[in-house]
Amino acid sequence: MSGATEWIRHRGMSFAQHFGLRRAAMPCQTTYSNVLALVDGNRLDELVCAFFVRWEAASVDVETNPVVCRRHRHR
Repeated sequence: MSGATEWIRHRGMSFAQHFGLRRAAMPCQTTYSNVLALVDGNRLDELVCAFFVRWEAASVDVETNPVVCRRHRHR
């Protein structure tokens, strides 16, 4: 079992409560592998960068703690 899968399993009950899931059992490592194989890495990178850019813009400490995404570094 991968470290990430184990970490998620140890927090299954908390995740179930937080996300309103009907069961606390988390998927096995194969399920995560199958789902991640379908993810477009470039699109995920764009979405995560956009999230952090918005998050940074809302931050009070933007000038002293900038978040730099790979995609936005050279612009």
